[in-house]
Amino acid sequence: MKKRVLVKISGAAIKGNHGEIYDNKKLIFLCKQLATLNKTAAVGLVLGGGNIWRGNMTKDKAFRRANADYMGMLSTVMNGLAFKETLHKLGVKAEIYSALEVDRITHKIAIDKINDDIAKGKIIIFVGGTGHPFFTTDTACAIRAIDMHADLILMGKDGVDGVYSSDPNKNKNAKFYKELTFQEAINKQLGVMDLSALTLCLENNINIYVFNVLAKDGILKAFKKKTKYTYIHK
Repeated sequence: MKKRVLVKISGAAIKGNHGEIYDNKKLIFLCKQLATLNKTAAVGLVLGGGNIWRGNMTKDKAFRRANADYMGMLSTVMNGLAFKETLHKLGVKAEIYSALEVDRITHKIAIDKINDDIAKGKIIIFVGGTGHPFFTTDTACAIRAIDMHADLILMGKDGVDGVYSSDPNKNKNAKFYKELTFQEAINKQLGVMDLSALTLCLENNINIYVFNVLAKDGILKAFKKKTKYTYIHK
């Protein structure tokens, strides 16, 4: 039986270098890796929406938090369509499942149907976060990993090759953690995922590899343990 893997990719990973919402080369770069990974593992994908909308954009606006969060969730739906179209052009079948009700373009979350599509070799794209405001994409990632019975979460970071004691781009003396238990990650508040997401992974024994998703073949190398990454486990 194929190992089941959930890949987390932020919206920032597909944003253009000059402010464009999408960089087609980055989309193809990531989707080619997902297509290759799907040959040896069952693949789920959780997408962020930061290339379109981020919560901190509300600082100078009179937006209520709940509506700002819904705007972020809708951004992930747009990204899901972009990934599905790119995978389709590569000859890979994919289905989008949304926690928000967008029935004309996505499926509703239904665990049996998700696992039927996985059995058919399709890549499953999860969008819409948890479907509720006040929860992060990290929590959605943990929940969808549980839904698809994932063995592993590949947590892609933008330009950072694992977990550090502080931001390595700002602190050259930041300590790199090659391995952490969930409890250590929680106690040290390292910002890997939010606490609810880490707790869900701990309770369901889903290991996490944190790696640089923008590195050459980063997804594939992380899966094969052939790159620098942080291993988080029970």
